[in-house]
Amino acid sequence: MLEEDSTYRNVKLRYQNVENRVEVFSALDIAREKEVIVKRITCDSQEDAEFYMLEGQNVISERHPNICECYDVYTHQAPRNHWWTLIVTEKLDHDLFEELEERKEGLRYIEESRLRTMLKELVSALAYLQRKVTST
Repeated sequence: MLEEDSTYRNVKLRYQNVENRVEVFSALDIAREKEVIVKRITCDSQEDAEFYMLEGQNVISERHPNICECYDVYTHQAPRNHWWTLIVTEKLDHDLFEELEERKEGLRYIEESRLRTMLKELVSALAYLQRKVTST
């Protein structure tokens, strides 16, 4: 579906977890005129797909400098009686996954100052989400 969808161009598979049936793509969103990330979760039923929609719907209203902006979330009927939940988010300029893969291949460590910054940003985002959960 995503590869043939006229909404997106230059679709590229970035990550695939076969056991959990999750795929992550980068693509050019024609309407937004920008590159986005699309997380596609394969589900056994429409009810499961709608359950996973909650993930995107919970993130769609979040505004924090260390949390990707979520643009859209929807379900789509997939082949062979499956369903997809699709979560469309902004694509950040820096791809941590790519950085880690490049460093692993080159056997290069991440500098301590960079690690401190990364951890600080991660803890900031987690603390923000924890406050949101406990306040509802």
